[in-house]
Amino acid sequence: MSDPVLTSTRMNGAGRTAVVTGASSGIGEAYARRLAAVRLCHAALTGMVARGRGSLVNVSSVAAFGQSPGNAGYCATKAWMNSFTEGLHLDLAAVGSPVKVQALCPGYTLTEFHDASGIGRDHVPASWWMSAEDVVDASLRGLEQGKPVVVPGWRYKFYVFLLKALPGVLVRSLALRTQGKYRR
Repeated sequence: MSDPVLTSTRMNGAGRTAVVTGASSGIGEAYARRLAAVRLCHAALTGMVARGRGSLVNVSSVAAFGQSPGNAGYCATKAWMNSFTEGLHLDLAAVGSPVKVQALCPGYTLTEFHDASGIGRDHVPASWWMSAEDVVDASLRGLEQGKPVVVPGWRYKFYVFLLKALPGVLVRSLALRTQGKYRR
């Protein structure tokens, strides 16, 4: 397998959605992130498909599977990234291309991001943090298995399972209850 191309539109924690009166201010940014992802994927995949090999990993988030107060744009953009990547997966399969694509959906990952942004890590229990190495390993295993969406870590797999299995009204109620508990 060739080295995968990694795309990320650098939107992790790039700003929380403002209270409803200011929510429209993030529309241009959300559009720009999606447009950048489309352009990057097109540029990378064009050459890969022509060569008949390659892998592309779009960095999404476990946040793609639900919503949390103050993160409407972030969660929606990550959900879009998953859908876009799954669509690319189907497009490539339909033409018989061996090129692989994946939406990588990690949870909290130990990188310099939280330190550099001043967010800190104290708001999340230590057991929920994954090493970057473990996230990458899960991604590479998923690429080998042809999985278009990968959620690393058993805790996050279970979390996503619950988000999908529980009634939406209950999921939204729990999101509101835990709103202040794990604030960034």
